[in-house]
Amino acid sequence: MPTPEQSAQRYEHYELVTGEDEKPIELGRGAMGVTFKVVDVNLRCPVTLKVISERYLGDESARLRFLREAFGRQWDSVQEFFARWEANSERDFAGVFNKYYNLQEFEELFRGHFRDFLLGQIDQEASQKLLNRKVRRWKSSPFRGLNVFDFEHARIFHGRTRAIGRVLEALEAQVRAQRPFVLVVGASGSGKSSLVRAGVLPLLTQPETIEGVGLWRWAVTRPGAGGSGGHCFDALAAALLEPSALPALQDPESQNAVRDLGSELREHSDSVALRVRDALDHAAREWKIQRCHSLEEKERQLRSSGRSDEADVARRQRERFELPKVRLALVDRPVGRIVHNWFFAGGAPEVCLCA
Repeated sequence: MPTPEQSAQRYEHYELVTGEDEKPIELGRGAMGVTFKVVDVNLRCPVTLKVISERYLGDESARLRFLREAFGRQWDSVQEFFARWEANSERDFAGVFNKYYNLQEFEELFRGHFRDFLLGQIDQEASQKLLNRKVRRWKSSPFRGLNVFDFEHARIFHGRTRAIGRVLEALEAQVRAQRPFVLVVGASGSGKSSLVRAGVLPLLTQPETIEGVGLWRWAVTRPGAGGSGGHCFDALAAALLEPSALPALQDPESQNAVRDLGSELREHSDSVALRVRDALDHAAREWKIQRCHSLEEKERQLRSSGRSDEADVARRQRERFELPKVRLALVDRPVGRIVHNWFFAGGAPEVCLCA
């Protein structure tokens, strides 16, 4: 946890740059607020940050004016960058500047350009060797037939980029509206489960796909899971206890953890929602401990090999490491209405995808 002194020098992930007098460096001061020189600790680069005055926080018109001014400054910076790039570049500008309008177009452009880039970095002979080499990238057939594509099949799941982008955009809008719930509807056998499990979920659970969320746990309910005749609460309990979800919910003294958690979901759903919050906090702490230990070991190895500068970087990363915001993504097929009601009645901090 940051000390009061550290908190005073930071706004979220922006760290104030101080001058020789140890005071924050101001770049400008106006009627609405103050602009500071800061470092974005995520991007690891200097940026400017304008902090709006408290007296304007409840003024909607002032907030909109503030956002318009910020956008104008960003747009001016973009135009200045491209003008400077065109003036200094010896290459054809049109050859490296491309527009795209959705995730699918970006993927297609990136694949083609990156392939051309790689081929340009190696000579023709090496290129031919690479093309002729037989590399087995997948241990089994990539054709799943009627079987669903799951999270582990993300590497071989292709052709649904546009649909994935639409689901992620819908989910982001729902999160902003504080309704983290998206329903994917389609005919039976149209690939809804594969789309969500192998397409959306692997991208969603990357850090910062949803702004501010640095760690994800995920659970997938499966028809008939948990026994008890395939009761929906037992299926939900089985999903929540999976290693990728929140196994900390399991009672170590229970003889049948799925059955007991299922009963608790039926009879005391509010208390389960509170336990989910605690389990997510526990997952965040465990992740931070593992990351800090990893950075500590990296620092030790760098120092032992005489690379002190890189070791100092690893040490600073470890020292300013903070607990990530963690969320649970729940992919639900057969029990959508029950899970939806549990979400909003219990207030559990999750994101739900029903397919």
